[in-house]
This record gives sequence, structure tokens and C-alpha cells, in this order.
Amino acid sequence: MRARHNRLILAAELLVLGGLYLFSKEIIGAFGIGDALPKMPVIERAWVGFAIVVAIIAWLRLRGANLRDYGFKAPKPLWRILLIAIVGAIIAIIVSTATDPIIARWFGETDTTVFDGVEGNLGLYLYLLPFVWLFAAFGEEFFYRAFLMSGVAHLLGGGRAAWGFALFFQAVLFGFGHEYQGIGGMIGTGLYGLVYGVIYLVAGRNIWAPAIAHGLLNTLGFTLMYLGAL
Repeated sequence: MRARHNRLILAAELLVLGGLYLFSKEIIGAFGIGDALPKMPVIERAWVGFAIVVAIIAWLRLRGANLRDYGFKAPKPLWRILLIAIVGAIIAIIVSTATDPIIARWFGETDTTVFDGVEGNLGLYLYLLPFVWLFAAFGEEFFYRAFLMSGVAHLLGGGRAAWGFALFFQAVLFGFGHEYQGIGGMIGTGLYGLVYGVIYLVAGRNIWAPAIAHGLLNTLGFTLMYLGAL
């Protein structure tokens, strides 16, 4: 009975809190509060998603959840977490390099026009870097890998098949979460989400490994944008 009760709570959290995060733009638009929420340069209202992540973490603590089940483990040994993150980032680059031409041919180039203002703008580049690590590297990794993937896997019983399904499921949603990059961009981002999910699992479901990999890759991407090389 208790196991069923816990699953009902988990399902409700995934539906309500997950839906709030995934459909935050639509919710903001439906209630007509978009104009009241300030925008940030380039990344606009990405802070809203991060605020929801903070609210999810606060809720989990409030209900007495063990945050270790959501990836919050000490990065020990640190060298192993860093190694997994760096190797994972390299693998992500290799996968992206190999698949980007195929994706672009069949589904179109990744649309990065939203980031055009970064090129040659040192002030904007330096302004964005901390938020790249906070909102994307930490915020997205917590939601998609630690909260969503872990939640779906445990909801389905926690076996290998459950984790396998959760791995692909979160990657698909991660891709859809970047619809502003076009179809090609969503597919490419979904592949990144798959790699980040594998990093999370290889690191023993430790959020810091995919967060570091994600931060490194985004920093590289923004640096190339700033230099006009991407």
C-alpha cells in the first residue's frame, strides 16, 4: 500500500511540476503575464525555468525526499566525476560532428539566430556565461536527468528496462524543449540529452558529472559564437 502511495505522489509530481516546467511558456502566455515578467538579453525568460527548478527542489525537501535520489551526491572522488564529464563532453562532440550533416540534410540546419548578438560582443558574452552554467548546466540537468529521468524510471519500477525507457524519454523532451532551434536543432539537442543521460548513469546518478559536461559544452558553444566561428 505504501509503495502504491509513493508512486501516486511521484506521478503527481511528474505531471504537475514537470508540466509546469515543460509548458511554462504556454502557461505564461495563457495567463497573459508575459509582459510583466522581465526579459534577459538573448536568453529572455530562461530564469523562469530555473525558478521552477528551485521550487521543485524546495518541494522535494519539504516533503522529506532524499535528494541523493535526485542526483545530489558529493562529487567523490572528484577526479572520477571530472573524468566522466570531460570524456562525456568529448563523446557528445564526436556524436554531434558525425550526425549534424545528416540531420541538416534531412531536417534542416540548427537555427541559432537567437544567439546572433553574441558574436563580437565581449560584454554580452561574459554576462551570459554564469547563466549558461546556472540555468542550463545545473537547472536543465536537474530537471531532465535528476528529476524527470529518475522519476519516470522509479515510477516504472526502477529496473533496467525502466531506466532505458526513461533515458530515451527525457532525451526526446529535452529536444522538444529547444523548439526555437528548428527541427534539426531539436534532434541534435535530443542526442545531447541522450549523452547527458548516459553520463548521469555512468557517474552513479550523480548530477555533477552531466552538469559539468553540459557547462563545458555550452561554454565552448558560446565561445565559438563570440569568435564568429559557429
